[in-house]
Amino acid sequence: MVLVVQLPYPGDDDRSGTGARGWRTMARALELPPWQARRLCVALLGTATWPGLLPRMVCDGPRVRYAPAMRAALRSTRHRSLRSPVLTAIRAAHLRVITVPVEDADGLDDLESTVLTALDPPLNLAKMPPSPTRARLTTLRRRYGARANSSTTCPSIPQN
Repeated sequence: MVLVVQLPYPGDDDRSGTGARGWRTMARALELPPWQARRLCVALLGTATWPGLLPRMVCDGPRVRYAPAMRAALRSTRHRSLRSPVLTAIRAAHLRVITVPVEDADGLDDLESTVLTALDPPLNLAKMPPSPTRARLTTLRRRYGARANSSTTCPSIPQN
């Protein structure tokens, strides 16, 4: 099996710079939103520190596309809310969520409150009092969230 891929050379872009891999050309040619074309280039080609799908397929074979981290990276090219393919892949590879039944839910709630008070994370959590950092996060989320939510998925690529 031979795989031939012709992607635009990074220098073909008007504004090539760090991370520019021909995604603007691809966005125009395929009529994709710019965010989606950029993510596709990152997911396919990779970055200086994270190999994309194509380098992984060359080294590890075609089955690598089924790896949970790679599937998560590719999913981020369809859903704008998932952000970076690299970050999404790293999260998929290293973070797991499990559910554990607990008999004493009130005790668990108290433990959560104690841990949050001790750590004082800079997140806007319901149990945390307002702080300057949390106020700044709220402002930034409103500013950038409105932009990100304007187009959350691309109907031109199948969602399966």
